[in-house]
Amino acid sequence: MRYLRREYIMSDQETTEGGQSVYHYHSLETREAGQQPKRAFRQGFENHLARFFDPNKVRVWHKLPSELIHVDVYMAAATPERPFGTLITSGMSDMPMTLPDTVDEQVRFSDERAELVMRLPSSWPLDQDALEDPVNYWPIQWMKTLAQLPHAYSTWLGNGHSIPNGQPADTYPGTNFDGVVLGAPVDLPVEFGSYEVDGTPVSLYGLFPAYEEEM
Repeated sequence: MRYLRREYIMSDQETTEGGQSVYHYHSLETREAGQQPKRAFRQGFENHLARFFDPNKVRVWHKLPSELIHVDVYMAAATPERPFGTLITSGMSDMPMTLPDTVDEQVRFSDERAELVMRLPSSWPLDQDALEDPVNYWPIQWMKTLAQLPHAYSTWLGNGHSIPNGQPADTYPGTNFDGVVLGAPVDLPVEFGSYEVDGTPVSLYGLFPAYEEEM
């Protein structure tokens, strides 16, 4: 398997107003992947999902296999008890992310695999014709993009990270949001936020659309 390897560099002059470092990404040459995606993590994800959602009320947007990593997006329909749709990636955790060397080994072990979660209003149009419109499709597209980002750029995503929509950041179609912030999933059981596959932990991070001043 081959994929485009990328790395991140940090500019000492650039930080957010809150003091967080800003990372930029630059393409490097292609090379042989050092690790292969593990299908066991996809099965572990489906087992975990079935604990919280009725499989008969879950649909999947499949992605054609790529040289990088195969990411699908699952959609759990709204219910009277949970009046919102839930989007969840599957495939991001097939390979570990690349955490900085400064991260504690135990933290590295617990945080190197993850999937992403986003809520949608129950009225959000999700039929095929509606998804031809970027105003409706952007949450799914952005989740697929972010799920591949750590593997494309040899970096990681974790709790509290903020990711702008481009540089400079552009608003998502039909919204005033121009980025997302990662955090614990809300309005879902605490147990939903993580699971294990053969003893290896996988975290689920909520994606929360954010305005420029919130990034």
